This record gives sequence, structure tokens and C-alpha cells, in this order.
Amino acid sequence: MQKFVLGIDCGTTLCKCVLFDLDGNVVAMEKSEYGMYQEQEGWAEQDPDWWWNAAVTNVRNVIKKTKIDSKSIVGIGADSQREAFVPLDAEGNKLWNSIIWLDKRTIPLAEEIKKILPADEVRDITGGRIDHVVSAPKIIWLKRYKPEIFGKTKKIVFSKDYIVFRLTNKAATDYSMASRTRLFNIRKKVWDEDICDALDIPISILPDVQGAWEVVGEVTKEISGITGLAEGTPVVSGGGDRPCESLGGGAINLGQMNIGSGTGTAFEVPLSEPHLDYKDRIDCCCNIFPDAWEYEVGLLTGACLRWFRDKFGYEEVEKAKLENGDPYHYLDELAEKVDEGSDMLFCYPYFMGAGAPQFDIQAKAVYFGFTLWHGKPHFVRSLLEGIAFQYIGIIELLGELGVRVKDASMTGGETKSRVWNQIKADVTGIDIRVPIVEDAAAALGSAILAGVGSGVYKNVQEGVKRCIRFKDVYSPRSEHHENYARIHEKYNKVYDSISKAYNIVTER
Repeated sequence: MQKFVLGIDCGTTLCKCVLFDLDGNVVAMEKSEYGMYQEQEGWAEQDPDWWWNAAVTNVRNVIKKTKIDSKSIVGIGADSQREAFVPLDAEGNKLWNSIIWLDKRTIPLAEEIKKILPADEVRDITGGRIDHVVSAPKIIWLKRYKPEIFGKTKKIVFSKDYIVFRLTNKAATDYSMASRTRLFNIRKKVWDEDICDALDIPISILPDVQGAWEVVGEVTKEISGITGLAEGTPVVSGGGDRPCESLGGGAINLGQMNIGSGTGTAFEVPLSEPHLDYKDRIDCCCNIFPDAWEYEVGLLTGACLRWFRDKFGYEEVEKAKLENGDPYHYLDELAEKVDEGSDMLFCYPYFMGAGAPQFDIQAKAVYFGFTLWHGKPHFVRSLLEGIAFQYIGIIELLGELGVRVKDASMTGGETKSRVWNQIKADVTGIDIRVPIVEDAAAALGSAILAGVGSGVYKNVQEGVKRCIRFKDVYSPRSEHHENYARIHEKYNKVYDSISKAYNIVTER
């Protein structure tokens, strides 16, 4: 009987369930979307059962579509958005909605924590700084403003852990999720008693922590009847969506980087031991395979090309409707008409402020240097180049921290643009590799972990060797790379002048 592994990717906006054979080929994929609840401006919550119901529907449809014997699924792994948590009562019932990473209500609480705990101490223990995104201030918010809920809370689990809990009736998490709470010692790999005591968060309510590849439990008889999965199927802990995506992109060795593109773009590089950024720019987190850590840093530029399509791509959208095509393909064709540098039209793509490498939340997007000569093709290419220039800054930043990036795998929506992929290779001077499974890399990472836990792969390295293949490799062209290096130098000098103006437009 042929064997399969199942990856459940529970993201911020949708759940993907993907069935893979043991060579990493997609056998079937099902997706379900869910929304976001906002009681007040700046708040962002989700009902954990939205995740669970989506997972159940997708799993049932995968099994129905493929008509496989569910006993042929040898293991299940899950990944998810990270900082969100679910409070459970003594019977394992959810008590409240989950505050997700997009929520901003905890900004004041994060500032309070900074007054209680020295920043250096938090960084040295947990690998990063306190901000409103991480789990700690979210837990404190629940305790302070929903004491009746917190009083009933016997255990909290994180997003993918809720899926695993419902499948197995076992509450646990993995090192990668725990290290996004700022309550976890990333060296000792235990909940830190001093931090939890200082914040008055009982360690007893925090879940047990284990390796992402380790089995938490097995599918229960009740859940077997609901999902169609075979009773007794092993379920591993799984990990955070970004490190699972990096695993699914094959970036497990030193010097490799994965770039996960989407609404936000995340850069992940594996580490053999924890190294901290004492300037608090890059987080150091636990990774999802043994004796490994990672740097993670993000860009805020993921939605830029969509913005351009929606605001200025009317012709391309209409052409796509008529020809049953893709408007992004037509934008690519425009960009190809222009030489590198876009005739000195520079785009600074800070539509949502600047994440890495500038780290300036006050930054604004700018097109600089356009004349009557410049047309839509220049503006498209300049946008693609502007985002690629951010990659150089991140690679240089990682270099400051002792990481020499040799090549990068790339996953997510941006991989579909061949023009953009080549620009990124020419700009950065490194190979950009696109895996065959580029739109379900996180689910593949989870499935590889499931394969390790169930014993069909000896370790993560074997799983990657067997499952990860690349359909395209974009190598830098020396002449173009040298030209881009000169252009990038001018690009940075212009930014130094532009950045001084941001405070002017934000003054009241």
C-alpha cells in the first residue's frame, strides 16, 4: 500500500490541507478561507473553531477526492500563524477568541513590560525584544481585562496546537512557537520562571514543549469519525508557519536562506547555535529541527505589486479578463521592456512603513526621479527593483551578524514572476531557487516533520533530500550585477536625503 503524509497549514486568512506522497509530490490540496473579527479599531481576533472547522472540511475533502485508504496516511503535521493563543478550561473547551498577531491593543502593555523587565535580559533569554506582536502581552491583556476567562483557564495552546489538540486530545507546543512568546528560554528550551514570575503568568497554564518532529498523540476514535482519518494515526507537534515554510523550501543548512513571499515577506536563515542581535533588529528563534535555531526578519513590501495592479493596472486587468490570463504576467512584460535601473527612476516601497533593513515605521513610499520620458513600464520595473534592493540590505545585515548567505530558496506568490526572480538574482548576486512546491511549502515542511515523527524519514535531512526539488534556478549575471551595484549605491544616497523628510509629513 502506498504511503502518504498530510500537512495542515493554518495561516492568517486560510487553511490548506495538502496530501503528499513520500517523495514530496502533491497528491491533493484543499483550501478554506476564514475571516477576522474586529470589535474595535486596531483589534484582530479569530474564533479558533474557524481554524478547526476549515481543517476538518479540507481533510475530509482530500480523502474523498483521492479515495485513498486513510490508513495509508502514516503521519500528520500542522503549522500556523504563531503568536495567537487559545485559552482552554479543565475539560479542554475553548474559552474565548484568539488575539492574532495583527492585533494592536497590546501596544501599551508591551510598554509596561519593558518597564518591568530590562530589554537586555529579555533578549538574552528569549532571543528578541518585547513588542505588541508576541504572546506575552496578549496573555496579560486577557488576565487584566477578562479575569473571569483567565480564572477558568487551565491551559493555553497556540494556533496549530489547537488543531493538534482537537485531533489527539493532547495539549503541547513546539520550540518554534514557544520562542515567539518572549516567555521561553531559547538556550535551555524551557519556560523561563523568572520572566513568568515577573509578569505574574503561571507556568502551569503554559503547554508542554517538545520538538516539532516529535509525536504529540494519535487521532482519537471520535475525531476519526469526524474527519475520515484513521484512528491511531500519529500527529507530530509541527511548528510555526515561517520555519515550516523554510523547511519546505529546503533551507536547512548554514548559508542557505528562504524567502517566503506574500502579504508580508519573511527571510529565514538557519543557525547551529543561538546568536543574538544586540541592536534588536532581528529575532533569534528556535528552529523546527534538532539542535537548530534561526534568524528571522521581515519586509513590509508584500502587497506593493498588488497595489500597483489595483491602482494603475486597469488595462492589464481587463486584458486578463478577455484572454483568461494573469494581469501580473502582463505587468512583467512591461517591466521587460526597460533596462536595469529603470532610467534612474527609483522606488522606495515603504507603503506600510519600512521594516528591514531601514526599520523606520514613519517611512513613506516614494517614486523619485521621474520625468516626461518615464512611462508605466518604468514604474513597474522600478517597483520590482526597489523591493529587490531591500534584499541587499537584509543580506548585509545578516553579514554583520556573521551569516554569509550563499543562496536563497523562494516560496509564495512572487515566485511566479520570472522577470522579478531574475532581477532579485542580479541585484543580490546570489542564486534564487524556486522549488516545485512553491505555493504549499509550509504544508510540505509540516508533512516532512510528520514523516520524521512516524519513522518514514530517518531525520529532517533525509526528508528534505527526498522531497525538495527545484524547478527553476535564477543565477546572477555578472555584468548586470555590477551595474546594479552602482545603481544601488546611488539609490542609498538618495534615500539618505528622502528619509530626512519623513518627520516633516508626520508632524502635527
